[in-house]
Formats: sequence, structure tokens, C-alpha cells
Amino acid sequence: MRYSIPTTEDGLKFRLLSTPLFCGIDPITQDESIFPYEIDLSIFPKNSVRLFEMTGAVNYPDILNIPYSTLLQEARIRKITIETTRELILEVFYGDIAGRIKEIDKKKAAHLKDHFPEFLFLDGKRVELTPVSTEILKQPVVRYFNRFSPKNKKYIASNGWIKKVYHIYNLITFFPDEYLKDVTAPKDSIQSLIQSFTNVLENKITEGIFIDPAPSNPIDLAALRLQTLIDFQDERTKDFINMRYALGFDMKRIGQKHHISAERVRQKLVAFILECKEELEGIEKKLLTYIVNSLVKTPRILDQEFFTNSFMPVETLVSILNSVYPGIPSYSNRFFLSQNIYRDNNSLFTIYTRLKNMMKTVDGITLTDLLLELKELQLPEKLSVFRIILAVSYFRIVPHQNTFIIRGRLNLPEMAEQTLLRSESPLPLEQVIKLVKDFYGKEYHDLKVSLCHIRLNNRVLQLDKNLFGVAAHISYKGDDIVAINKLVADFLEKEQKVVDASVLYKFTKKEFPLLRSKYELVQILRQGENISDLGFFCFVHNSVNLSERPLVNEYLVETLTANNYVMNGKALLAEINKKRVVSVTGFSSKLKNVSFIDYYGGNYYGLKDHREQNLKTIATDPVFVSNFLFEKGFPDSFYNRLDDLFKDFDIDLIKSTIAKSNFFQILNFGEKRGNVILSKLWKRNKLYYGILYHQNQPITVERMSEICLQLDISAETLRKINFYALGIDFHQNHFWLRGRVNAPGVTKSKPTENKKKAAN
Repeated sequence: MRYSIPTTEDGLKFRLLSTPLFCGIDPITQDESIFPYEIDLSIFPKNSVRLFEMTGAVNYPDILNIPYSTLLQEARIRKITIETTRELILEVFYGDIAGRIKEIDKKKAAHLKDHFPEFLFLDGKRVELTPVSTEILKQPVVRYFNRFSPKNKKYIASNGWIKKVYHIYNLITFFPDEYLKDVTAPKDSIQSLIQSFTNVLENKITEGIFIDPAPSNPIDLAALRLQTLIDFQDERTKDFINMRYALGFDMKRIGQKHHISAERVRQKLVAFILECKEELEGIEKKLLTYIVNSLVKTPRILDQEFFTNSFMPVETLVSILNSVYPGIPSYSNRFFLSQNIYRDNNSLFTIYTRLKNMMKTVDGITLTDLLLELKELQLPEKLSVFRIILAVSYFRIVPHQNTFIIRGRLNLPEMAEQTLLRSESPLPLEQVIKLVKDFYGKEYHDLKVSLCHIRLNNRVLQLDKNLFGVAAHISYKGDDIVAINKLVADFLEKEQKVVDASVLYKFTKKEFPLLRSKYELVQILRQGENISDLGFFCFVHNSVNLSERPLVNEYLVETLTANNYVMNGKALLAEINKKRVVSVTGFSSKLKNVSFIDYYGGNYYGLKDHREQNLKTIATDPVFVSNFLFEKGFPDSFYNRLDDLFKDFDIDLIKSTIAKSNFFQILNFGEKRGNVILSKLWKRNKLYYGILYHQNQPITVERMSEICLQLDISAETLRKINFYALGIDFHQNHFWLRGRVNAPGVTKSKPTENKKKAAN
């Protein structure tokens, strides 16, 4: 309520006091004459006395100078009826005149609202409102306004004079009755608002805070705005923020310190993060674009250096930014990506699925092109794209031609396919392996294994024995492929039996000379409608009834059953080839993947159902024992290792087989570990190596000949072979294994002798 005070003296302005009773222009000073001066508690009711006691008012200036905001902040004071106190004080000061104090008319009140105040009182200080301070003080109002309920916001927005008020503090302080008549302010947050104004007016916050041309770096700008927002908070909220975002404490621990529940802490921090979102809204596009562009330039988990700024600690800034924008892939984002991404209801699942499907159709896409493909995504979602790429191991980021490309996790056959797709012509196996290593960083260590791996991809075509390509690399295309398939189909229809690709190649090449090999022909024939590819380079016309034709697996069962259920791989292949052509390449690898076949080592295979019987059978086969001993024990083929090497077999049978067979020689080279077993079935060069491996000094040609004679080989051949490849050296009529023993005549010199030589 606004009151005017009449006066009988001309030119004398009426007095307005800064109390809950009047709207004050100036506070009453201690030396100002006020009659009466001391408060007479006897003339006031109990509620008024309680008001004086709680505010510590002894003299009338004490109570008259209390800001209205103080009354609003203190819950106990708010319960006191102020109106009675107002009327009594008016009567004490003005006597009969108090009855003539009247309410300001609406016209004058409206004029006052439009122009008032030119200054304000804050914690006993008079502050003149300049255009600069007015602009600065608008900012706390925006934050304070956002705390109101939607109903109150609607009321404020519908009253133009309220929107014109410089800040809500003045509204509360100077227009309490009019304002609180229709709007209930969140009184518990008034103190934080007042603290904000105090910080501003005491220059704790610079004037440049609210002017966007401040820092040019978006990280600096974000830090500046967030630090300003933190400065506006009350002390308890500041402690919440520090404990949570700087020290990393959980809600429960924060609540224990402040004697409140973890849920209440969570609510306060959620409210703070919402304020942060509003604070950063004006620079969000600039900030997120800066981060996305940085990730495109150098895709990585953003480290501390990226967030370095001049306004707030890095740890606090990063923690708050990750709370506002969870997609930022920062070092501080502990919950970088959870397993929940793979659930349909997760917001990241759609992006993850889209990325994965994209990587299946293209082998590598630059990050710039990737963002163009995802241009409809909002900036926070684009951050989530990088968050997924950096967290999910399926994706790979690879440097390529001064930029980076993203690709899916390919297996080796897929890498070979993509390598060939980039090539204009088919490539030899060695070149494919080299390019896979150069482009993907994956290395094949064995040509035979790499051949099998590459063949696993049915989109990679073997066009010759050592040449691979894709469909675009086939020598004939279009109508020529149709003509080749018709020619071969007619031939197969006439023969009415299974025909090997080698035969078909010789037949077809007469009319189509550009065919590279039977391998390329196989790729062409697989497209024919009237030709059946039986595998193992065998084809037959569709008209041939193959209902009773045994499959390869049936041949395996039949052959093994007829040979005591276990056979050497070479012998097994030879038996199958009597009935149909089977490729030698990768045959052993294929056998190891047949579900009913057991591999026992030494290139021996058998039926799983007869495993125990097979182990006894091959234990009496000296060829198996020789192969197995070489595979598992070479070159340390000591007799005392037999128990460990043949642990799955009957060791007595193994030793009996060795003793009875002429293939084995048990030699003693004077080593502490005992006798050494060597087999005459091993290749000659391996025997040379095995003998020298067990020598503790160079061996003479004569002694080498004696040992070789027992193994039915000649030591004379040793002089003619490639020493370097075997690691064998020959000099001064001696053989030795390079790096294992010293050359003849060379001994390790003692340290004392070296010192004497150095002194001389």
C-alpha cells in the first residue's frame, strides 16, 4: 500500500520511510530528530513486541529502516500481523494526522511505478541506478523470474508495468502489497536474489558478464556464464555445486553434511542444471558447433587441455557441461556409454543402429561426410554420434590423407573385399595382404591361412591360383557370361555326370581365350541357371538326378569307417579324390571344421564317436608318432618329454611303438636332459637342424657324418644347402647352429683380460 503524508509547510516534501509501513526515499539516520525516539513497548500488542525483539529494534529508526525483504525472508516474522504495528506507529508519530493519511490515487501510483526508483537501498547502502547498473541488474531478475510457477509467470507477463520494473527486488521492496495481493513469491529464494544484487553492486562480478562480445572462445564464454551463475547462488547451493561437480561427492554424502535428504540435494542440483541450460541457451549453438568441429578435426576423448579457461576450474566446468550436454565425450564423463544403448528405448539406440547399418554398406567415410549424412540431427545428437563412435569398439577411427575416416569393425575377409573394391584390377594374394596391412593395420602371418580367410568371403572371387578380385574384375561381362554358361551347360547336359572345373576350363578356353583360369571360370559358372556347383571345383547339369549322390561328408564317414575310423590327412584326401575331385588347398582346415571329425595332431583325423579306439590305433602307428613328435616336440624332442607330449595317449603303447620301429633313433648328445629322439621320416634339413640344436659346441664333419649315418642321410649334402635359411654355419671343417654356440676357436673373454687389454 502506498501512502501520502500531508504537510502544512509550503515547499516541504513529505517524508517516506524505507519500512514495511512506508515506501522510503532515504533511511532515517541516527542523528535525525524523531519524536518519540525510544520505542514504548507498553503501547504495542504482543505481536508487535515480538517483531521488535526478533529484529533487535530498540529505537524507532531501527524498526523504520528495516527493509521489507528482511520481513519476507524470516518465516517467524512473516507470521506477525504487520498492519496493527503500522497503524500504531502512524498514530505515535502523527497523532490525529495519522487518520488523514490516505492512499495514493491510481494515476499517481502508475506514474510512480513507471519512473521509480532512481536509486535503491541494499543492506543499508544507497545505490543510484545508472543505465549500466540497470542493465546488469536485469540478469538476476531473469533467473529469479524462472523460479515462479506457470500461473504466476502468466500473471506477471500480463501486467505491463511489472515487466517494465528494473528488477524484482524493487518490486518486492517498494510494491509489497500490490504485488503480493495476486502473486505469492518463493520467499525462500529471496536471499539468493539479494545476494546476487550484492555481488553485482560490490563489483564481485564484472559488468562485462552480461555483454556477449566478451570472450571469443566458446569454452571461455561458457565458463564465464556458468561461473557468474554460480556466484549468484546462495552459500549452501554453492557448497552443493562444489561438492558435486568439483569434488565428485554423491548426493547422500552432500545431504549428510547439510542434514537434508539425498533427494532434496538432487532436486536442488537439478534446478541448478536447468538454470545452466537457460544460461547457456544463448550460446548453445556456438558452443556445440565449436566442440563438434573440434571432434571432426581430431576425433578423440576431449582432455583437460581442451576445456582450459580463465574463469573457473576445469574439473567443475567439465562436470557441469557433461550434466547439461551428456553427449560431450569428455575425460570426465564417467558414464560414457552404458550397456543400455542396446535397448530399443534408449535414445542412443537409433543413432547406433543407423551408424552400424551405414558402416556395413561403405568401408570408411570421412567424418565431414558422415555429418552431412546426418545433417538432420540436432547439435546435441551429433555430439552423441561421437560419443558412440569413441565408446563402442565396433567402430574404428582411422587417419587417412590428412583427415579421419570412420569404419565398422571388419573381419579379415571383409578387409580383403574392401581392398579389392578400391582396386581397378584384380590383385595377387601377396598384394592384397600388403594393402590390408597398410590400410587396416592387420597382418597375415601365413599365406596359406590368409588364402583360407579370404575365401571365406563369397564376395571375394579367386580369379587364378594367386589372383583375387571382385565381380567388376571378371574378364567377361554381360552377354559373354551368358554365352559361357550356355556353352558349359550344354557340355554338362551331354556328359550327365560330375565334371571337374579343370576339364571345363580347357574346354571353354578354346572359345573364350581371355579366361584367366579355372578359378575365374568357377565364378562365372556359379551365375548359371542350369549348372549346379557341387563345391570342390565340381559341377553338374541340373538335369542329372543326384538324389542318391553321396555328399563329401558321407565320403568322409565311408572312407574313415573302412580304415579303422582314423587316417592320415593325405591318405584321406587321396581316397576321396578317387570318387570326386577335392581341392588340396585348405583341406586340413576344412576337416577341422567338420562337426563329426576329431583332430589328433600329426595330420591325423578320425570319427569323434570312436575317439578312444582311434587313440589306441594311432598310438601303434609309427608314422603318426613321428608326425606328432615333430609337430609338438621339435626340436626339443627329449625322450623324457614323452609323458607330457603324449598325455592323451597310452604312453606305454607310444614307447613300445618307438622301440619296435626302425624309423626312430635314440641318441645321446651328452646333455643333462637325457636322450633325444629323432625320426628318419622327418625331412633331411630338419634332421640336420635337430642334430646341431643339441650340440653345446661346433661339431666336426666326421662326427656329423657318424650321426647322420644312423639316420640314413649323408652329411655331405649339408655343405651344399642354404646355410643362411637353416641358421647353420660351416667353417674350418666344423658345423654349428648360428647364435646357439660360438664359432670354433672363439671363446668368451674374461672381464679381467679385457681390462688388461684396454690398459695396454
